[in-house]
Amino acid sequence: MNQEDKMRYFKLAIIVLMLIMISCSKPSKTKVAIMTKLDSASIVGSSEVNASRIFLEDNPKSRIDISSFDDKWLPDETIKQYENLKQQGIDIIITSHVSTCIVAIKDRINTDQVFAMVSGATTNELSKKNDMIIRNVLDVEKEQIRIAEFMNESLSKAENKFDKLLIIRDLENEAYTKPALEVFLSHYQPKDYQLIDIKMSGINIRDLQDKLKAMTYNSLYLLIGGYKTNCGSIAQLVASFKPGLPIMYTPWMKSPTLLETAGKTIEHSIIPSHYPAKGQNQTVDQYVEHYKSKFNTTPTFISLNVYSALEIINQAIDNGSTKPQQIKDYILNTKTFKTRFGQIVFDEFGDVDMPLYFIYDIKEEFLR
Repeated sequence: MNQEDKMRYFKLAIIVLMLIMISCSKPSKTKVAIMTKLDSASIVGSSEVNASRIFLEDNPKSRIDISSFDDKWLPDETIKQYENLKQQGIDIIITSHVSTCIVAIKDRINTDQVFAMVSGATTNELSKKNDMIIRNVLDVEKEQIRIAEFMNESLSKAENKFDKLLIIRDLENEAYTKPALEVFLSHYQPKDYQLIDIKMSGINIRDLQDKLKAMTYNSLYLLIGGYKTNCGSIAQLVASFKPGLPIMYTPWMKSPTLLETAGKTIEHSIIPSHYPAKGQNQTVDQYVEHYKSKFNTTPTFISLNVYSALEIINQAIDNGSTKPQQIKDYILNTKTFKTRFGQIVFDEFGDVDMPLYFIYDIKEEFLR
């Protein structure tokens, strides 16, 4: 080999070495799965996926690599998609499905030592557990106590008085609605209520009408979750027997599609919210306006939970915590996080305590 060949190989070796060094110095991405309902007709799933897109646009240096998994908010499908993401080597998850779905995979999550940030399911089966599941949303106990206290306070008012309460409960998401009713009734002071159980996917309207005719009530609590906003039609049916009665929804009905089904009953309805009403929080308002201008629709508010979950996980990763146990430990040790939409404080179990706001002008809320 002559001197010229030696020099050529030497230069080539230097180039290869430099490429290796550049490759090694570039931070690797951390895979994060978002598990939700992604069918084309679902404003819920699209809101959450779009929230992740906005997050990455807002944080171009983020080392998070996001993949979305469609569990259709069905427990059996949730199990399939969980196994699917595991096969793809993903062990960090943000979930925004209903309580029955997280209950279906919670044991697998803990056995596999996968980290999960729950942004939607409130079931008490996750509460006060030292496990791999952390939640940035109120659990069902705190949520229902706040709703019961609100109704108790209404009794001294002339309007929107929640006495002689009719509760219509959906049993299809029973991991939420069963404990929700138990907690609610233990704190609802009047104790004067009537209960109708239904399944939203197969309502017998004639049977429901007969029950309503036979009952006496002054107010309505629709204990229904999972963004089943067609429950607005039930509100209209009940109001046809008792016009103008005050109606309470759960926080999980806060979607613009409720306006389409509730008709004029929306004018005497109240909905709890994890975020302040329009005009009370500039940051939330700005996010909603930006979302509307970008996607030409109003987001569901669970998408804000997904955005803040990404912020928290991103902070953990930036501080060197990239593995499931490391991320959990970082969050529990840090405890307090300042997110785009406000402060979140975790307790020793990874549960949170935060306000619940009550929205009176629901129509205005979605005409942002």
